[in-house]
Amino acid sequence: QGDRALAGVPPVLSHMLSSNAASLVTDDVLARIRGMLSDLARQLIGAESLVLRRSSAEGEEEGREERCVFDAVVMNLLDDRSVRGIVINCHDVTERKSAEDKLLHQSLYDSLTDLPNRALLMDRLQQALARTRRTPNYLFAVLTINLDRFKIINESHGHSMGDRLLVEITKRIQICLRPIDTVARIGSDEFVILLETVHDQGDAIGLATLIQTAIAQPIEFDTQRLFITSSMGIVISSDDYQWAGDLLRDANIAMDRAKAQNQGSYLVFTRTMHNNVTEKMQLEHDLRHAVEMLEDLASPVTNNFLLNYQPIISLCTGKLLGFEALVRWRHPERGIISPVKFIPLAEETGLILPLGQWVLWEACRQLQEWQEIYSQNDLTIAVNISGKQFSQPNLILHIQRILQQTGINSQRLKIEITESVVMDNAESAITVLSQLQELGIQLSVDDFGTGYSSLSYLHRFPINTLKVDKSFVTNMGVNGENCEIVRAIITLAHSLGLDVVAEGIETEQQLTQLKNLGCEYGQGYLFSKPVDAAGATALLDTNFLDSGDRRQEFIN
Repeated sequence: QGDRALAGVPPVLSHMLSSNAASLVTDDVLARIRGMLSDLARQLIGAESLVLRRSSAEGEEEGREERCVFDAVVMNLLDDRSVRGIVINCHDVTERKSAEDKLLHQSLYDSLTDLPNRALLMDRLQQALARTRRTPNYLFAVLTINLDRFKIINESHGHSMGDRLLVEITKRIQICLRPIDTVARIGSDEFVILLETVHDQGDAIGLATLIQTAIAQPIEFDTQRLFITSSMGIVISSDDYQWAGDLLRDANIAMDRAKAQNQGSYLVFTRTMHNNVTEKMQLEHDLRHAVEMLEDLASPVTNNFLLNYQPIISLCTGKLLGFEALVRWRHPERGIISPVKFIPLAEETGLILPLGQWVLWEACRQLQEWQEIYSQNDLTIAVNISGKQFSQPNLILHIQRILQQTGINSQRLKIEITESVVMDNAESAITVLSQLQELGIQLSVDDFGTGYSSLSYLHRFPINTLKVDKSFVTNMGVNGENCEIVRAIITLAHSLGLDVVAEGIETEQQLTQLKNLGCEYGQGYLFSKPVDAAGATALLDTNFLDSGDRRQEFIN
């Protein structure tokens, strides 16, 4: 009799499920209801969650499935005289279960591309690591992908176009993968691939090449035709890895290195890369600590920085006209660290702002000290200003305050800016340069010829000097090619009413050539290497420049 009763749908369910309810009751559901009723012989109450499903019927949308979820509570009230039966209470929880499933999906998948997100990726990476411990010969690879210049597309075409691009890129990546592989989106334009069961890194490199080729194909949306490339990092599993985060870290290190060296390329991670990153982090920590000690410019708590000074000489008279201030870092453990190592790091981290402020302060302070000692009131000091410094809104106020505090004549200060800095935002540069000129400061374009310049802007910049980069001067005697470049720079400068300083003069031949080309000023090891303040003071004491024959005294 129980089976006959269960063959149909109880009236309460029929009422809740509509006329199609019978089609949702499967053999599995009937078996679970029987189990609930059987259990009542041993207990007074039972609970079960019932899922009723119906697949699409003929004529309906293919793949469509109906699902109803009930929480059923069965109570044995046979001994209750007022009831004398079994009571089943059913609650339709379909909407709640759907909402829970949706939340679970959202927590594991990217909303735009429906790819696994970071959380799900990390879980699968950890599972892959666990498999390597169970299966010694099992290898997998992790590939990180970053879209080059994606930000420009977002800013120029709008975020909606950027979203469409990401969806298209997702499809192109998926086409290149096997069903067992995973691709996840973990950032705005960052994807990660878990490549299961590889033989060696050649498999991963082959896939990277395939994906980069697919991504680089033109993308057409309506009337728009877009092009984009990708940089990739690859890491192969090994016994060294115990945690998924380490795999992702190393793949990112390789990707960042590939992007920095050549956008649109890939690199396979090596241990040396990690060591370099670790060393860079330590150097950044030490640099930050050293710069923090400079908070009080006039009397820093501890100062591990010093300025070296390289003389700037009149090529015609041999007279010492001034110095270029060059910062050096005395690391308490590593000794003197080259500016080539720490200046780019200071730029990258923003530490160049407080460091640059101290350099300007110390250079002006030292010049003021020399002006008090010597009668040469026309002595100048040249200080390099970085791109970040040049673009800070309070640059002029900083310089004004330093001029006031040190008391030097602003006309004795020369500010040097590379041509790439002034050309990055030429109109804004003109405004800043004009404000500096109004203070009486002399302005130089450093490393001229190594970047890019627009002549239509160059004549509008309120500058006084062009500095010829050392790379041109060094090879002036080789085939005469650089000699013509230097001649062109000097001719251009003179046509604009500017004077010229040549950097890196090391031989008498270079000096003669530059003088013949009409170059007014120079600096380099032929005259003196950069020296500390005491060494620069000694150069001033010699008053070397009444006689050109004494130049060689200051080479060493």
